[in-house]
Amino acid sequence: MNNGRPEIEVRRVKKDIKDNLDAKLALKKKEIQERKARREKELEEKRLQREKELELKRSLRKKDNVDKDNELAAREEAGIELDSNQCIKKPCTDIDEEIIKDPNAILGSNSKSNADANADANAGADASADADV
Repeated sequence: MNNGRPEIEVRRVKKDIKDNLDAKLALKKKEIQERKARREKELEEKRLQREKELELKRSLRKKDNVDKDNELAAREEAGIELDSNQCIKKPCTDIDEEIIKDPNAILGSNSKSNADANADANAGADASADADV
């Protein structure tokens, strides 16, 4: 006897406790495996989604490159030039060349340059300051 209980009853209680703990342990292991499997499935789905997105981006990039190549070829055939910023270069006209040579030419032949206008304004301000004194 053990603490007033027969040996058989003590063994049965110990066996029940052990079986209960084993059942809880098995349930925990099963839950852990299910979470792990679910996580792996989610990661796989994310990986596949990323691959699809990358493939879509690649195909769009290829399509854009083909479109750009076709556009450039069409422009070359039409004789339209592009500058380094991919902007359309317009052929220079006589007026454009004059502006490039003399930016004040656009103001007209009677107009003063900015430097001359600033000098006149400063002279006028000095004259009014002298008059006040």
